[in-house]
Amino acid sequence: MNIFFDTSALVKFFHEEPGTKVVTDLINNPGNNIFVSNLARLEFISALSRRYRNNEIAEQSLNEAVSGFDEEYFHFHIEPVGNMVLQEAEDLLIKYGKNYGLRTLDAIHLATFVLIKSKRMMTGFLLQATLSLSALQKLLALGYTTRQKRGSANHKQACVLGTAAD
Repeated sequence: MNIFFDTSALVKFFHEEPGTKVVTDLINNPGNNIFVSNLARLEFISALSRRYRNNEIAEQSLNEAVSGFDEEYFHFHIEPVGNMVLQEAEDLLIKYGKNYGLRTLDAIHLATFVLIKSKRMMTGFLLQATLSLSALQKLLALGYTTRQKRGSANHKQACVLGTAAD
């Protein structure tokens, strides 16, 4: 299965937190091909550094996570953020940003997924949703279904797994 991960989902593979088991199982499954945006590398370091500054993780955990990420990163299929991705992200922001709260980096990840899907048989994505579940469902009315992570609130979903409805 071909699966696209955004940075927030990838963090769960390198740092123990809710959702880690699901992400780890998907990444470690030899039948899965994992796709990421090259934005994920910068965002990953930023996310873990923020957790360190907020005293959520120790410096050793930060260093181990970044080191582990560096070792695994090049095993993923890395998609560049180029002009086509930025244009698609802009289109998504214009269409959905005002009413559904789509943010810049989420739009870039979603645009990357949309463009990869158009040229490869993508079967799913795992991303951090910053929208309500209903807003994400409307946003992904392009033929995808979404499932709310069990136990999360109705807004600001912790993790959403979507599958292609082709």
